[in-house]
Amino acid sequence: LYGETELSNKLKIICEVLRKIGGPTGPDVVLLQEIEVDRTTERHPSATERLISALNKEGLGPYQFRLGYDPKTPADKWPAVHCLTLSKFPITESRLHPIQMARPILETTIEVNGTSFTLFNNHWKSGASSSEMEGHRLQNAQTLRKRIDELTAENPKADFLVGGDLNSHYNQSTVY
Repeated sequence: LYGETELSNKLKIICEVLRKIGGPTGPDVVLLQEIEVDRTTERHPSATERLISALNKEGLGPYQFRLGYDPKTPADKWPAVHCLTLSKFPITESRLHPIQMARPILETTIEVNGTSFTLFNNHWKSGASSSEMEGHRLQNAQTLRKRIDELTAENPKADFLVGGDLNSHYNQSTVY
């Protein structure tokens, strides 16, 4: 857990980085991972609310956003951290792809100049050298592949982007 000083510093740095890479109002689309899920929102703004507020205060965006978990589910089912997709473009659709014993894949469709563009925000389990974790990672990959196959079957020219933290290195090999 972070205190107010640590959280304020993190928000300041996020704003600085987004301005640096995206200009005065920040990038058009941002895929974030490891946003903490606050279970005390009745007493305190959530990390997501604090981030959106900081972005607005700094003149970044304005952003529409989608959460990588369903806050309507019971709080004991919420993950500790989630993905967050930010977009200056209109968000037309969003859904979660559940993964057993892992974080869901957040699919968000935006409209860019009249064209649909689908974003897949991922935060895969680390530990690819573990046979247990590799099973979860394989499920992530299979779920993502199946959904991309569905999209391209519907529209062979579908535009999409796969991003996030796949917790993998380009030269990683299986060692179990």
